[in-house]
This record gives sequence, C-alpha cells and structure tokens, in this order.
Amino acid sequence: MSDNIDLSGIKMIVSDMDGTFLKDDNSFHYSRFQSQLEKLKAKGIHFVVATGRQYRGTTHLFGDLGEDITFITDNGSFITKQNHVLLKKIMPVYQVKEIVMQLNRYGLREYVLSGRKHAYIDHGFVKEDFVNQIKHYYQGIRDINEGYETDDIFKLTIRAQRGEEFFLLKEIGASLEFPFVPVSSGYEFLDLISPEINKATAIRVVQDKYHVMDHEIAVFGDSNNDIEMLSAYEHSFAVDNAPETIKQYASFTALSNNKEGVLSMIDVFLGDEKEKCYGRLYRRN
Repeated sequence: MSDNIDLSGIKMIVSDMDGTFLKDDNSFHYSRFQSQLEKLKAKGIHFVVATGRQYRGTTHLFGDLGEDITFITDNGSFITKQNHVLLKKIMPVYQVKEIVMQLNRYGLREYVLSGRKHAYIDHGFVKEDFVNQIKHYYQGIRDINEGYETDDIFKLTIRAQRGEEFFLLKEIGASLEFPFVPVSSGYEFLDLISPEINKATAIRVVQDKYHVMDHEIAVFGDSNNDIEMLSAYEHSFAVDNAPETIKQYASFTALSNNKEGVLSMIDVFLGDEKEKCYGRLYRRN
C-alpha cells in the first residue's frame, strides 16, 4: 500500500457477511470481534453490517453483540440499530402476489419471501435440500400460505441452479408494471429487488445519521450485490477470495474471509496491526 494512504480517520466500517465477514463455514472469530467491537465503541467508530440476508437471520448470528452494530439487511431495504428502525422499504402485497404468480408461471418455485418476522416458501413445491440450504440464511421459515400478507416483505430470493434463471427473471421484471431487477447475492441465489435499492443507498442513510463523511468510511465486500458500495467509497476493500470481476471495483484488497480479512483490517483501523495484512489492488482515477 502507498505510504500516503491514511486510514487513521476511519469512523465507520461497513462489511458484507457471506464470503466477506463470515468464513465459509458460516462462522466468525467471536472473541476476537467482541474485543474489537469494544475498542471501536470506545473510539467512536461505528460497525455496520450490510447484507442481503434476512434481518432476523442476521441478528441471530451476533447475539448480544448486535446491541453495538447497525444492521443493513435485505440488500438495503431495512436498517436498524438496537431494534430502532432507521429505514424500511417494504414490497406492497400486490407486487409480491404478482411476482409470485409470474415465478410460478415460469416454473421457478424455489423462492423465499424475506420478511421481518419470518421467511416464506412454497412447501408444496420445494425439495428438502432447498429447505436445508436456506436454513443457513433465514430464521422462522413458514409456508407461503401462512400469512405473509401481514408481515413486512423486503425482497424475494430465488435459487438459481438451472443456468437460465437470471434471464427468466429479467424477462419477468420487464413484464411487470413496477420495476424489479435480478441481482446475484452469491451461493446460487438471485434477489429480485427494486432497482433503486442497494447497499450503497442504505449506507448513505446511516452515514447521514451518524454525521460521517465519505472519506471516513471503509467498506468490505466480495459479490455482485456489493458493487455499488465498493464503487462509491474511496476506502473500499474486496476480500482476496472475491472474483476478479468484483475486485476491479475496489481500491484495495484484504485477506480472504477464511483468513479473517475484515477483522485484520479492523486491527489496522484501531492501530493494533501493521500494514502487512493487506495489499493494494486497484485505485480508481
């Protein structure tokens, strides 16, 4: 890294979860992060999770540590801090019904409605392996006929295994009277979301709340749904396991998720680690 890059002024750290903060086995170094979180709080540095995961499934991972974390979930649709809602962009019920009808028409039955309280699937048409897979990301899984209309639905996620789902979703999105686009969230899943919703727009809400400038923010990601935030901020880091197509949007690279790249960079921001834990990758003009 160049000597003229000063990271001592970082006041807000934003990290994706899957493939970035979390290791491949869906875990993180709890005691190390717990110690770091205490130091960040003492220094007035905010830690923000920005994920495509469901709110309930994300907060469950952190337990009591969540009290000191700001959560951007469902790809920017829902923002909370200590159970206080900072932003909520829900899908109207009529839109959910129309999208589900179109998915069923195209034979795309392996989908999840991501709600604030629960996650909803069509149990009558999905296989056990699908249910077992989404249990890693969602809490409170229910059948689609069990009252999603009374929940806050933030997004709809489809498992893409056939290779044609992205194009079918683009076709479905183009046929709707309201705009929705497919976005890859990694691990065979595609999110169907409104085009104005992404992690970068959600981060703007949080930084305005905390009065943090762009150059005081560090962001970490590894996947397509991280592109907007990696592109938006000067101190953007792609973890080393990210594809080259994602790394090109970042200013720097960190160690891989399995080598605790985000936690290593937190040590740098805290002044507890030397610069050896990361290397420069790209620098935008």
